[in-house]
Amino acid sequence: MATGASVLAAKGVLHPPFAIAKVVRNGAVLFNHSAGAGAKKVLDPRVAFIMGQIMSDDTNRRMIFGMGSILTLAGHRVAVKTGTTDQFADAWTIGFTPHIVTAVWVGNPDWRQKMTEGSDSFYTAAPVWHNFMTVALPSLRLPNEWFKEPTGLVNRLYRRRPAFYLA
Repeated sequence: MATGASVLAAKGVLHPPFAIAKVVRNGAVLFNHSAGAGAKKVLDPRVAFIMGQIMSDDTNRRMIFGMGSILTLAGHRVAVKTGTTDQFADAWTIGFTPHIVTAVWVGNPDWRQKMTEGSDSFYTAAPVWHNFMTVALPSLRLPNEWFKEPTGLVNRLYRRRPAFYLA
């Protein structure tokens, strides 16, 4: 899921996940992951932008979570999605800015024991995601920036809010 969200955060470009960024021994770099290695466009950047707009709009979440919930971060615009499996087996929250993607999963990996009834993502994974992002964004000195609107979109007002369409 983190890789999928990273495609949205990278404007439609898939950057394959990698485990080791750099190996250093006695000050000598033995291995350095090449930035952008294997990257390829897999999604129209306009679609990625629209998805980010939808996922970052707090009014879209207000009916279930309320305005200004833990799915928002003070001083930063973030796109967020939560999920809980049937019968509360596990739950996740994933969110991104143009600079960072964070996914949090909670549950039992072999499903032998489910979480407590009613323990959906908002009460399990979302608080962990929120706490991590609250510390990570300022610690990494990540700015509060949002994606620039790509060319080829039509921007219309719908119920006094912007609504984007592919041109």
